[in-house]
Amino acid sequence: MAIVTHEFSFAADQPETVLKPLLALLQSDTQQNRAAMPRSAYLLEAQSVLIIDADRMLATAIAQALYGAGYRSLPVETELEAFTLFLKGVYIPQAVLLGHKHRINQLFLQRLLQQSAQKYGRKVPVIRLHATESTSATPPSTSSTRLPSQPLLPAPVQEPGAQMSGIEQLEREKMTLEGLDIGRYHLEALLGGGLQGNVYRTYDRLREREMALKAVHVNSLPYAIARVSEEEANLFQQEIDLLSTLDHPHIQAPLNAGRSYISGSPFIYKTMPFYPERSLTQWLTPQRRQNPFLPRDVISVALQLADALHYLHEHQILYQNFKLTNLLIRETGKDLHHLHLLLTDLAITQDGSFFSRTHEAYPYMAPERWHGQALPASDQYGLAAIIYELLTGRPPFQGVSEYALRFLHMNMQPQPPSAFNAALTPAIDHVLLRALAKRPDDRFPGIEIFAQTLQRYC
Repeated sequence: MAIVTHEFSFAADQPETVLKPLLALLQSDTQQNRAAMPRSAYLLEAQSVLIIDADRMLATAIAQALYGAGYRSLPVETELEAFTLFLKGVYIPQAVLLGHKHRINQLFLQRLLQQSAQKYGRKVPVIRLHATESTSATPPSTSSTRLPSQPLLPAPVQEPGAQMSGIEQLEREKMTLEGLDIGRYHLEALLGGGLQGNVYRTYDRLREREMALKAVHVNSLPYAIARVSEEEANLFQQEIDLLSTLDHPHIQAPLNAGRSYISGSPFIYKTMPFYPERSLTQWLTPQRRQNPFLPRDVISVALQLADALHYLHEHQILYQNFKLTNLLIRETGKDLHHLHLLLTDLAITQDGSFFSRTHEAYPYMAPERWHGQALPASDQYGLAAIIYELLTGRPPFQGVSEYALRFLHMNMQPQPPSAFNAALTPAIDHVLLRALAKRPDDRFPGIEIFAQTLQRYC
């Protein structure tokens, strides 16, 4: 079949500049297809703008811009992944956006477009994005070209020594922080991280001790936040201020925060105590993950974290940032029961706008969190999902993409934990599944009641 493709250019450092021509095309396409599609109300509700791009950072930025304009989006890395999710009924494509350097798999793109036409009687527009180095006074182009049956042209290959894009330069600069000095701090070794910041083992020359330092490039923050943080307080300083009057044995507050530059690129950082065991992610080695933990061992983790979360809730603070890398190990032991855990990296914004766009966070996000709502019951859901994983060896839901996990959290019921661990009783199943209820009102009245009830049956 012939494919009609549109080409939009935009500034790589301001992906929201593509919105004007993109929204014009989407609105026009919706009006043309609204009357023609059967069950139009249902189809419009299920539609998503498909973003196919291996550049997760840029894809996420475009998805955020679309979300702000009221459009659902589904970022995926390959046409095969997109076609698989389409066959499973996860979404209906409203439009297909192809990344500026994405190598197109013509076979699965053709299949996706053909089956969309056969099932829903509509042609899905295909849009090729072209990111430029910097913002230009020239408005984005909106040319439309009809291609015959030959494949869409792949993105040009970056030649050695050629100038890198802003996104590529940012990724290169991230790796250069290892071995550098930031004031009194010498960054010795990279411990881990990703698009939301890297963590380094650091030597504090003033205090003469090892620390942990987390650095986040301002350019990698969500674009709305980045603009604010350039002029207002450091986000990490806001975290320090938020926790300054609190004191709990299972909450780790940052020690210091600051701002610096590397090769002209701004970044913010915070320092924390360095714990050799690092986080629960490192402690859960493949050997430890092979067999689910016993309830009597897991309940210690549940009580520690529930007490810390209850303490935050009493001070009108929501945690919202569940992932195993955010559970630091202050004191270790031979088994799970003897670990002393700390919550770290709590969300600064408390209005529901915080959303950790990392795959390691998606398994623990309550259904309402995907809609921009955050409640104490959302933290209960996140804790229950972690406890479920420790008891079963797997989180309640598993998926290959953000959209798939969102769909599962919002629409599917998790299997009873006892299906994966014979040591669990129906009573434990009931407690965990209630804490994982879709509606916040169906969960326990408070996170401390959830933990106490779980302890009773463990």
